[in-house]
Amino acid sequence: MKKYERSLKSQLLFSIISSLLCAIQLIINFLDHRPKIFIITFSSVLVIFAVLAILISLDLILKDALIVKGKIAKIDGRTISVLKANGKIRKVRIPTDTELELYKMDQELELIISRRTGILNEINTLGNPDNH
Repeated sequence: MKKYERSLKSQLLFSIISSLLCAIQLIINFLDHRPKIFIITFSSVLVIFAVLAILISLDLILKDALIVKGKIAKIDGRTISVLKANGKIRKVRIPTDTELELYKMDQELELIISRRTGILNEINTLGNPDNH
């Protein structure tokens, strides 16, 4: 689904912009000889956003994803709870109501998840619960 990839690109853009803003604040605080707490704070936040931008970029470029199989345990509005094979539940938000109609209770799904960030890339249906 392209909507998930667009979301990943939006998060990358947000991380890059935040990194740039932190870098600018860091330079301003350093040149104005502000208290060291500001420099430490903006340096820490800059590192966090830069690492996040790098991880998201790697996920978008390499496209090596994890495949997680599970079954729909609950549908609540536009949120689907998927019971994974390890017994844990992962909640997935469906972007549009038309796509939501494709999913039924106890239906088997395959979630394609980014390896580094754990962000959902795609949902594939595996089985139809009406066939049982």
